[in-house]
Amino acid sequence: MGPEHPDTLTSVNNLAVLYRSTGRYGEAEPLYRRALEARERVLGPEHPDTLRSVNNLAALYENTGRYGEAEPLFRRALEASEEADGYGPMHPTTVVYNGNLAFLLANSDRPQDALRAFRQIDQRLDQWLRVEVSNARSAAMRRELLTLNSNYQDASFSFVLQNPSRAGTRFAADLTLKWKKRIAQEDAVLNNLVRETDDSAVLDLIAKVKAGRAGLSRIAFDPAISTEDKTRRRETLEAAEAELRAASEKFRRFQRVSAASADDVSLALPRNSALVEYKLFDPFDFETGDFGEQRLLAVVLRPDADPALVDLGEAGVYFTSQALIANSELRAEHEVPFDAVMRHSFNTLIAPLADHLSGAGTLYISPDGPLGALPFEAFLTETGTRLIERFDLRTLQTGRDLVARDRPATGKGLVAFGGIDFDAIALAGDFRDTNDDFRAALDSTRQQFSGFKALEQSASEVTYIGDLYGALRTDEPSPKIFTGQRATEAALKSLQSTPRVLHLATHGYYLQSGSIDGRPLLQSGVTFAGANNALAGKLGADGENGILHALEAQTLNLYGTELVVLSACETGQGAHDYSEGLEGLPRAFYVAGAQNVLAALWPVGDRSAKEFMQRFYDNWLAQTGASKPAAALRKTKLEYLASTDAQDRDPANWAPFVLFEG
Repeated sequence: MGPEHPDTLTSVNNLAVLYRSTGRYGEAEPLYRRALEARERVLGPEHPDTLRSVNNLAALYENTGRYGEAEPLFRRALEASEEADGYGPMHPTTVVYNGNLAFLLANSDRPQDALRAFRQIDQRLDQWLRVEVSNARSAAMRRELLTLNSNYQDASFSFVLQNPSRAGTRFAADLTLKWKKRIAQEDAVLNNLVRETDDSAVLDLIAKVKAGRAGLSRIAFDPAISTEDKTRRRETLEAAEAELRAASEKFRRFQRVSAASADDVSLALPRNSALVEYKLFDPFDFETGDFGEQRLLAVVLRPDADPALVDLGEAGVYFTSQALIANSELRAEHEVPFDAVMRHSFNTLIAPLADHLSGAGTLYISPDGPLGALPFEAFLTETGTRLIERFDLRTLQTGRDLVARDRPATGKGLVAFGGIDFDAIALAGDFRDTNDDFRAALDSTRQQFSGFKALEQSASEVTYIGDLYGALRTDEPSPKIFTGQRATEAALKSLQSTPRVLHLATHGYYLQSGSIDGRPLLQSGVTFAGANNALAGKLGADGENGILHALEAQTLNLYGTELVVLSACETGQGAHDYSEGLEGLPRAFYVAGAQNVLAALWPVGDRSAKEFMQRFYDNWLAQTGASKPAAALRKTKLEYLASTDAQDRDPANWAPFVLFEG
């Protein structure tokens, strides 16, 4: 083939890569030079292979501290890739070159230039991922794309923490708010629009947006398609999205919230309040190029101050706290009292932020990862009081949700499910769901549960709530109560109108692991009539299996629902998708349109759940100073804390219930 055949040059380049990876820089450099010079002659100075050689030689120079020689080569590769036909500014290869330049600038002690480069990377990933992720051909591909984005976020957070500045802190705050739980929501929003609208113009626009994204995704990596053509298609897609925003309030609201910045969220915060947005990240070493052990940072926003960024240390301790809180047997085994975990959680998660929280009466918490399963209100402060006694604590799924808190609760009436017959026997035969993911989810559920037991108190729970609602909300439709064999998954999915309140007094579950890792919305669910038959591989006569997974819940039509109550065990749990945050039932019902979701963080006894829910509805529906669900929940918990009954004061009876607000 000859010394300058492209295949020969690929081998030369690969040998240089091997030498560089083993630290044999002196042997790698002449090979990198040979490959670059030959490719320039044979392929041309802007061929993709030539630009890879330019980038590789620059990386070698950076490894050996020759930053002055590396920078012009990194810039050459980046600028040529930006202009190359078939590539362009949003192409992944361009983003990689952009990242290499940012890392070099960070290593060169040029923080302002590096920060500009990191901002540019984020802008490019924003445009690229919005199209690519929604059209990923598999869950694995979707996770790979989001992991790429997470890696650049981690590098950005690491850079800002190592080079503190006002501009850097604001960038880190924007980055945290922009990406947490953003991607998974958009498809569900479009699917809900399709289902609920009969406006042919809106349906046509939705189809145009979906087709535009799919088409752009197919050609994104194809060098045979010109940059001009890709740009034209992107502009056509953006025009379709603009038309859809104009035609649909729901899509308009979604895009407005998705684009919310730290400034937007700060403006939405009430006076004398604060937001703490927690974020897990893997610290990046710019010299070695390696990621370290996961850490936790906190972004603090106030309505009248600049954002603050605080590194809260290694994240492993928070996973340990989550496990200890959720498992009383584990606490007993290690002789760790519940309140010891609560005191430690306060000292590590809240106390380091004290200066930034001074004067706040309301504290909004947006957890990440294992923090989503911690009962912040039960934390023990340095004075021995509970955190709920110091702050009016509110839990958000992401701080962006503050920007959209003006949604009207247009739903009417109460719909409640309880006293469910999990052994309902109306069967159609063997379970034959052709969806491989749902089959895998059921297999994992069978491995963890042998069957769902009847909840004896749940029938009287929903009856009491239904009677109370009907008596106090006479201007709304009569409550609909589904019990026994009537409490089916199909009954929920076929509701003809949106309720104001949806109450589910049933089993909830969260699968820690299994064959569905990578599909977090299939790892949690709630049960309906006949659920035990699904565990036996049977399908109900109504075509449902009696288990509503979070993936299905997000497609319900709950736009206008003020409150979803999941009066069940572990309904507040979820899988931690590192790129998206905690994914589970609360987020799924929020995506479906619910403004607030009340859920339980760990298993709660049937009778305890019933008593708590009755007291909560008494406080809410009577409107004795608690006309909002959040105020009613706080009032109920403070009543438990003030009780003369030690059992009432025990956090096990009130702390598990958390309201996720949207």
